[in-house]
Amino acid sequence: MGNYSSVEFKPNRHGMTSFVPEELSRYVDHCRFQTRIEKLIFAVGKCNARLDKNPDLFQFYHLMSRRDAIIATGSRVPSLDLLELLVHEADGPGVRIPQPIFRLAKQNGDIVLRANRPESAEDFLILLETMRLADGDATTMSGRENSHQTNKRSANRLSTTFDQIGLHVSAQIAEHVQSLAEFVNSGGQISMLLRLAIAIARICTIFPCSIGGYTIGRSLTTMMLRWEGLAPLFVSRAFAKHAASLEEALQSGQMNGDWDLWCFTFLDIIEDSLLETWTCFDGLERLSSEWIEALKAAGVHAHSSAFSIVRSLAFDPVVSANSVAKRLDVSPQAANKVVGNLAAIGILRLYGEAGRNRSFFAPSVLAILSEGEA
Repeated sequence: MGNYSSVEFKPNRHGMTSFVPEELSRYVDHCRFQTRIEKLIFAVGKCNARLDKNPDLFQFYHLMSRRDAIIATGSRVPSLDLLELLVHEADGPGVRIPQPIFRLAKQNGDIVLRANRPESAEDFLILLETMRLADGDATTMSGRENSHQTNKRSANRLSTTFDQIGLHVSAQIAEHVQSLAEFVNSGGQISMLLRLAIAIARICTIFPCSIGGYTIGRSLTTMMLRWEGLAPLFVSRAFAKHAASLEEALQSGQMNGDWDLWCFTFLDIIEDSLLETWTCFDGLERLSSEWIEALKAAGVHAHSSAFSIVRSLAFDPVVSANSVAKRLDVSPQAANKVVGNLAAIGILRLYGEAGRNRSFFAPSVLAILSEGEA
């Protein structure tokens, strides 16, 4: 641990004295985490190598991002909410989706999985504000109530200044964001995972959980991993699991300058999220293999269109007769026969009918993605 006698302790937004060093990384015992980080980086790399071999990789990330949105909103029926979200995206707005789920799912898909690393402090602040607004409950950093207009401006190309988008932030926040942006984009000698842990600690200090600190932190964790060429782990479940420990660690860091506990807890989150990703991916790949064996056992011809659908169904679990017809370039009658055969052996289940178009889903996929979340 470092010497904190020369560090200034400042009142935070709640009137409490907070430890907010500009160079927080100086106050972390790097050696204490070195062995664990090396093992974790190796495990992440191993997971990456396996994921990269799957042709449906991005579709898997898409599924995990939707799962994450369901978890982040504290759904009481995660399997049902996930199904309805996937059907809504596959077949259009026929299914009503709760707004918190819709906002977070859209953010995960449009921003977290696609946004480039911001090149300036202005770009970084716009990105942070856009992520925080997905929470939908907090007031904006500028104190305005029109979050829709702010979100619309924030979603534009990340090339505007604070004044141009109307984010009249305090000089203190602007200074912290400038420093944080430089830290996030720095390579340096510090381990990437420690840099990530420290960045999220600073996010939660600048923007407490009452104004979206954890919402930003979850999203930024996924993006920073992706920017570093690693699997974009979605961490909402692990954040929820370790919520009490995170709050204790954050207070310890702010009040006493001991950020080791925070880093230790954050590595727990990465470890748990990596295990979740591995478990879900392994389960879906195994499911796909089981389906292929089930088709063979049912006497389905090896060149049947059913095999083509089944190979991608584990990562795209909602289909309709129309979507199958387009994918296979076959007639609607042939597509209906394919999905009907898959339903007959229990791979698909009928969700609903709209005219002549029947929607189906794979319940086994939802069971894997929703396991243990109810």
